[in-house]
Amino acid sequence: MKKNIKIFSILIMLYLLYTLVLNINTHFEDKKRKELHAMQWCQTLAEGITKFNQFEKAEIKSQYMTELRGKYIQGLETWKDPWGNRYKLDYKKGIVYSSGPNAIDYDDDDIIVKYK
Repeated sequence: MKKNIKIFSILIMLYLLYTLVLNINTHFEDKKRKELHAMQWCQTLAEGITKFNQFEKAEIKSQYMTELRGKYIQGLETWKDPWGNRYKLDYKKGIVYSSGPNAIDYDDDDIIVKYK
């Protein structure tokens, strides 16, 4: 009887360990998926900015890239990163970026694409 309880306890512990590892793996996959999604949208915005600068002979300077609305990118005002924040432009640095999960600009979790 005690032997059966020990085997059952070991099986439960193994199941819990498996569940924990599975959850950790899923968390990291989700994080990478969100970062990739933000990177792709930043690249799309950078391409739009490059086209605007080339064809309009002007430079976009607004933080939320309002000059791109309509002709270059449809629905820009609704574009949000995977964490619910708007994509931003720093034209002095020549970058489009997402503030990342913590929504703080210019720290280590930002997703950044250079366009200059």
